[in-house]
Amino acid sequence: MVTEENKKLTWTDFDKLTNKIIQNIHDSNIKFDAIIGIVRGGLFLAGQLSYKLDIKKVYTINTQLYADKQLISPKVLYFPKDIHFKNALVVDDILDTGATFNLINDLLKQISDNYHWAILLDKGKSNEKIDFIGQNINRDIWVEFPWN
Repeated sequence: MVTEENKKLTWTDFDKLTNKIIQNIHDSNIKFDAIIGIVRGGLFLAGQLSYKLDIKKVYTINTQLYADKQLISPKVLYFPKDIHFKNALVVDDILDTGATFNLINDLLKQISDNYHWAILLDKGKSNEKIDFIGQNINRDIWVEFPWN
């Protein structure tokens, strides 16, 4: 897990946090028919959840919030034209400022209100309501993910 001393997330940590999210989803009794992964970091979580929850409908939305570890204005690089779901699970690797969350919420609300969020790591900087969280971490940590 990510601590003050260890800012690197390992694949083992990723599996543990993913399993925690899966257990929380099972405990909630919410059924999802689609997963929406926020690319790039959320793609790994989306794939893992897709297999473990047996959800075959997976969409991706590509956004950009950082460039060379510098915060930039959030922008959408790709949004699927034909996105349909009854109840989707939107997933991302980390919730930092909430800018990506707000950007995606604005887009998805034009389609449906039937979606929930799963975040691997929450820095606690934003007041956004996240339904499933792998771990809360210190707001000032820069995390190195195993896929970086």
